[in-house]
Amino acid sequence: MSVAWKQFHLAVYRLAGSEPQSERLANAVTMHLSRLTEKDVPSEIRPQFVEFLSRVRDLRALPPDVATPQQENEPGIQENIRSIVSMYDALIRYQPIRRNCVQE
Repeated sequence: MSVAWKQFHLAVYRLAGSEPQSERLANAVTMHLSRLTEKDVPSEIRPQFVEFLSRVRDLRALPPDVATPQQENEPGIQENIRSIVSMYDALIRYQPIRRNCVQE
């Protein structure tokens, strides 16, 4: 399992929580995606990942509970969540599949 797939999987799982969207997004970034470097992600999604990290840089500097209710409807939150899901979707396609090999 690649480190990128694992961290994106955990990030998407974090996005499905019951907290406000902004908190879920901040937690997904700070706890999982900020651990990755450009070299960790496949070249197919590297430009999207680099652009995403530059957009959410401020999320990593702020505690997750600083969001106000008005921020919950900001288009940037939904855009960033969609980016995470889109990159995860691409990673699933590039993740090698384990096959049970039957030796004869």
